Amino acid sequence: MNDGSVVFELNGAPDAVDMENILQQMSELSEGKQGMTMLYKISCFEIPSASAMMVKLSDLPRWIGVMKAFKKMAIVTEKAWIRNVAELEGFLIRGLEIKSFEFDEIHQAEAWLDEG
Repeated sequence: MNDGSVVFELNGAPDAVDMENILQQMSELSEGKQGMTMLYKISCFEIPSASAMMVKLSDLPRWIGVMKAFKKMAIVTEKAWIRNVAELEGFLIRGLEIKSFEFDEIHQAEAWLDEG
């Protein structure tokens, strides 16, 4: 993976503090950048707490700003429904291509991110 790549891992259910920390880290990593890629590994996923979802929704403009820095995101998870939802989001977020992979396809995910 190249220098403009971010690897992010989610394990479990984030609470409001976790969600704010995630957003802050992503904001700092993407500030002033364009064309970045992200490898997003999701294991042992649990639905975020209501307070975590409120943080995300209340700060939606900042989330959108962060996502504009990325051109490609590879979602790696064993949950088929998460892969389906992720690819749907790729259709909804202009300029961001999202492709999902199973955990045993992590090398394919990395190769896809490195493609042009």
